[in-house]
Amino acid sequence: MKYIITESRLENIIFKFLDSKLEGVELVKGKFSDVVFISPKMAPNGDKELGILGWEKTDKGGKLYVFLLLGRAVEDMFSLQSEESLKTIARYIENRYNLNITSATWNCGFEFAALKVDGI
Repeated sequence: MKYIITESRLENIIFKFLDSKLEGVELVKGKFSDVVFISPKMAPNGDKELGILGWEKTDKGGKLYVFLLLGRAVEDMFSLQSEESLKTIARYIENRYNLNITSATWNCGFEFAALKVDGI
């Protein structure tokens, strides 16, 4: 049986999925980002000194850094392309945490600086 789901309804479902993935998330000062989102469920590479999201204030608003595995979880669950997944996560963070996001990028590999917690 096939179902037709409106775009806004799909976004609501994805937001609920992200609510469950980010349950217990803690916002802390980042070493290189203004805010780092620490998640007990999804620490990058098991490293408790890294967050899964980073937000940096810019002249135009803010830049969001998203740990690639969070994006893959959304892509796999909802069959989204990489860029659509990134945009949806950015809208979610903007909506849930009242942060202005003017750009978003994946954060993966050896480029974890934006997700590093301050003081560690």
